[in-house]
Amino acid sequence: MHRNLVSVAFKQKVLQVSNAISQQRLQEQAAGPQHILALLSGQAIRPFFVMEVSRDKIVEDVARVLRSAEAAALHLPLKVKFTGEDGQDEGGVRREFFQVLIRNLFDESYGMFTHDPDSHATWFSSNALETEDTDELFKVCGTVIGLAVYNNEHGIEIHFPLAMFKKLKGEELGLADLQDIKPKVWMSLEQLLSWQPSTDNPNQEFEDTFCLTFSACYDYFGENRTVDLKPGGSEIPVTFDTRREYVSLYCRWQLEGANERQFQLLAQGFEKVVDSALWSFLTAEEAHLMVCSEPTLVASELRRLAHYEGFDANEPYIQDFWKILESFDTARLKKLPG
Repeated sequence: MHRNLVSVAFKQKVLQVSNAISQQRLQEQAAGPQHILALLSGQAIRPFFVMEVSRDKIVEDVARVLRSAEAAALHLPLKVKFTGEDGQDEGGVRREFFQVLIRNLFDESYGMFTHDPDSHATWFSSNALETEDTDELFKVCGTVIGLAVYNNEHGIEIHFPLAMFKKLKGEELGLADLQDIKPKVWMSLEQLLSWQPSTDNPNQEFEDTFCLTFSACYDYFGENRTVDLKPGGSEIPVTFDTRREYVSLYCRWQLEGANERQFQLLAQGFEKVVDSALWSFLTAEEAHLMVCSEPTLVASELRRLAHYEGFDANEPYIQDFWKILESFDTARLKKLPG
């Protein structure tokens, strides 16, 4: 059957089952004789990839754990413990871990990613430092996304555009992808393509109007830098006849050339965890939908996970509270204070 004839929901379910089976098999292999003895004594001991992190240093702690972790350990089921907090990780702690970590790791304060104010997309920063520590953090970013996929934590609310998943899939990017990342830049390039001359010398008119060369400028910590889009580009004017070539080269630089080093580091981290053939079976659009879509909030699930301090879950006003929430749709539930 052609992969496009299979629904996204079905593919997601198959990927979840495949991940679970893979984790169980690796648990049994990792446990060895200890697991056999435990079974004979009526116990069930299965190894996990355990992360203990503090909330206030979550990025540093995760980077430290991943730096020393063996590749095989990353394929065990993930369990998370927040330092100084009680409670077993039955899935809820792990999901909260991803939410808190991603909120911090992809924050602009680290100088690795930017968030476009118009599209709200997260993309690589041109100001990212090329240091050993920063390189390590880009790999951590990829590994964290991979761990979320492998542990079936979909809908982690990271605002990567579709272009990120096209790059992970090795698919070609184009001008349409730039619209999701930098809509104002995309609009400017579209206007160049749609511009029409008013004289009988369109090349000279275009050159005089826009004063462009085959180069791109960007700010690097207050320093204005220029990069040629092709050999000698800063000395070659863009004309009406060559404007499409310019747009193509500029778009490629924005989507690939300006961030290829950072992307390759992120991809290395991602591929340490996600190597399933089923992942390859997904299209970029489906992968984007699975990983980045917001999770559906269900009041009954919130009720099941609720903890009460100083209240009784059976009190009539608590029961009435949940009845009201169960009448809310997802949009209204999201407005509730966290």
